[in-house]
Amino acid sequence: MTMFDAEAASFVCDFIECLTCSNGAPMRLMDWQREAVTEFYGRMAQDEHDPTGAYLRQYQYLYLEIAKKNGKSELAGALGVYHLYADGEMNGEV
Repeated sequence: MTMFDAEAASFVCDFIECLTCSNGAPMRLMDWQREAVTEFYGRMAQDEHDPTGAYLRQYQYLYLEIAKKNGKSELAGALGVYHLYADGEMNGEV
C-alpha cells in the first residue's frame, strides 16, 4: 500500500531552501527540482517487515537526466547535506 506524505516532501524542500548556493545566494528550487524532490520524498510505501505498519520512502534512487547548467549539481549537493544532517539517520554518510 502506498501513500503520499506532503509534510515529509515539504520538509525536504524547506530544508534545501535554507541552504546557500556556491555563489552565496540563497538556494531556491526551480519548478522541476521541487516537483522531483516532492515526488521522490513524499511517496511512501508500507514496510512489509514492520509489525507496526510503518511507512518508508517508496523509492531508493532518483535518476535525473537534465541538460547542462540547469541546477543539477546544486540540487545534488543540497540533497547530500540533507541526508548527512536532516534525514534522521544515525551516523549518516554521503
